[in-house]
Amino acid sequence: MKLITISGCRGAGKTQILKRIQEAFPIVRCVERNGHPFGMVQDSLAGSAQVAMEVSPQEARTLDLLTEKGDKTLRIFIRASLAERERRLREMFPDYKRRVIQAWLREDPAAQFPRLLQHPIFHLVYANEEGQLEFTAQKVIRTVVIFLQEAPTISI
Repeated sequence: MKLITISGCRGAGKTQILKRIQEAFPIVRCVERNGHPFGMVQDSLAGSAQVAMEVSPQEARTLDLLTEKGDKTLRIFIRASLAERERRLREMFPDYKRRVIQAWLREDPAAQFPRLLQHPIFHLVYANEEGQLEFTAQKVIRTVVIFLQEAPTISI
């Protein structure tokens, strides 16, 4: 199996990029965890050759450890500035009060981005700032093309 994980902070654009991957590669099975334990997700992946899923940064490494020997993984982190993430979350949840969204941003474990860089969990990091979704998605898609064609062994 070739597994692609997309991680990042709340509001960074992970879901939109995963949708672009699905549009570009209908043969890639996009899986949403929706809070299900990895065991259930792992069972549902059986027989899938190419899978993309959105996971937290902590889950990306855990899932990598749960894959079978010989499986290839590509872990991508999507980042955006705090101001841009707040703007996107306000747009997605217009009825939520500002303090609720700010609390989400503060409590987001993926927001500890500099600390994550000290532990190289991710193969690649892409910025997705205002107005750059299509540009960022195309960069991710080009990376996925190479990964699916060559599936190089990437070790961290």
